Amino acid sequence: MLCLIAARFINPLRIEDTVSRLAGDEFVVLLPRISNRIDGELVAEKIIQELAMPITIRNTVIKVTASVGMVIFSEKLTTPQRVIKVADDAMYSAKKPAIIVTTTPILFQNSPWSK
Repeated sequence: MLCLIAARFINPLRIEDTVSRLAGDEFVVLLPRISNRIDGELVAEKIIQELAMPITIRNTVIKVTASVGMVIFSEKLTTPQRVIKVADDAMYSAKKPAIIVTTTPILFQNSPWSK
C-alpha cells in the first residue's frame, strides 16, 4: 500500500521536484522553484487530492488521509535538518482539530515560518 500511496505523489509534481520517503508513512517533497506560499499551497492541495482517492486492495476500499506541513526555505533555516524539522512541526500542528482549514478529513496548515 505504501508503494501505491508513494506513486500518487508523481502526478501533481513537476520533473524538477523531488519526493522521498522520510520514515514510516512520512514523505518529503522538495519544490525547488516555489518561492511563495500560494504556489506551495496549490501543489499541496493537488497532492492532497491525489492521496484522497480511495485505494482498492483485494476488494477492500481504503481511504487515506494526510496531514501536510509546508515551509518555504529562508535564510533563517540554515540546514536541511532545520527545514525538515520546521515542516514536520507544521505537519503535526495540522493534525490538531482547532486548525482544520478544509472540509475533508485531510488537514492542511502552512508553517508560521513560511510567511
